[in-house]
Amino acid sequence: MFMFFFVPVVSCCLLDFQDKHRRECHNGFFGFNCTLQCRYPSYGSACQDECNCKETFCNPMTGCKDGSPTLPPKSTSTIIEKISVTRIMTLKTTAACSVGFFGSSCEKPCRYPSFGLHCQSECICSEEKCDHVVGCNETSTLCNSEEGHKLPALMYSTVVLSVWAILQISIYLYLALHSSSAIQFNISYT
Repeated sequence: MFMFFFVPVVSCCLLDFQDKHRRECHNGFFGFNCTLQCRYPSYGSACQDECNCKETFCNPMTGCKDGSPTLPPKSTSTIIEKISVTRIMTLKTTAACSVGFFGSSCEKPCRYPSFGLHCQSECICSEEKCDHVVGCNETSTLCNSEEGHKLPALMYSTVVLSVWAILQISIYLYLALHSSSAIQFNISYT
C-alpha cells in the first residue's frame, strides 16, 4: 500500500514575506535565525550602514577597520547625509523597514544591486531591470542571495517526509502483525 502526499513548494521569497515576527539580529547579521552575515558593502544593525573601504577591510559587524584606506566618496552630500543618519540612528531605535527600503525612517529604496528585506538580496540583472522590492523581472534571479531561506524549506520538507515514512512503516507493521495473527489463528484451529 502506497500513499502519496502533495507537498507544496515554498518559495524562498515567499518565506521572506511570511516571516513577520522576525527577531532583531546582532550587528552584522540578518535573515532567518540571524545566520547570514551582511553582504559587502553593508554592515551594522540590520545591515543598514555602508562601508567606504575595500571589501577586504570591511567588517560586517563594525564596518571599516581602523586605518584602512577609504574609497573616494560619490559626492559630498552623501557623506553629510550618512553622518546625520548615523547620529539619528544612535539616538533612537530603528524599526524594521518594509521590504525594499532602508534608512532611519525607512524612506530610502535599496541601492542597486541590492533589493528585498534589509536590502540583502542581490540583483544579477541591469540596474534598469532591478526593482528594489522584488529584484530582477526574471524569475530565476528573484531569490539569488537568500541562501538562508532554503533552510526553512528544507526543514519543512524533512518533517513532511519523516511523517510520511513513519506513517508508511506503521501501516506496514499493523498489516504484518494482523495478517500473522490471522494465520496463527487459522493454524491453531486446523
